[in-house]
Amino acid sequence: MEIDWQTVLTSILSSGIVSTILVFALKTFFEKQIEYRFDRKLEEFKSDLEVRSDQKRELGKHRIEDYRKLAEQVYRIRNALKMIMEVETFNIDWCLEYIKKTDPYVEQIYISRLDLERDGIFLQLHEYKNLALSIKSQLMDLVSGDKANQTEKLGELQALYKELDRQYNDIIGLLNKNTEEE
Repeated sequence: MEIDWQTVLTSILSSGIVSTILVFALKTFFEKQIEYRFDRKLEEFKSDLEVRSDQKRELGKHRIEDYRKLAEQVYRIRNALKMIMEVETFNIDWCLEYIKKTDPYVEQIYISRLDLERDGIFLQLHEYKNLALSIKSQLMDLVSGDKANQTEKLGELQALYKELDRQYNDIIGLLNKNTEEE
């Protein structure tokens, strides 16, 4: 039996060509499938990232707005008390003005509590709030109380004012620091 080399060679070449074409077609098909899935996942990721970035930006704007409100209220409370403490005669209207200014600050602290805690400044603002409320209580006693203890109460208020004034710069510094980082 004689081998027909031409037939063997033709068979080997044709099966090699068919195999090469088949491998190339399958490789191209799978590459396109992988590329399609990757592109789809990439677009989903980009979209999700954009949504999260927008949300973070909006939360940052809201936080900055809240911190600016708090800084304004801290300033107003301190200045209202300063007006009371730096005059010769006791002025009930200025006391009532101070008393009115503490409530918005207290409310804003609790509105902003999560951001304040995350930034590590809630305790300082809460301490300032407690001091402001102590002063409010003292002023309410002065406004509604007798004149006999007025000098003693004003002396106590002077000490509280010094502490409030000392804390003021720290509080404003903390609020400014946390609004500039955005």
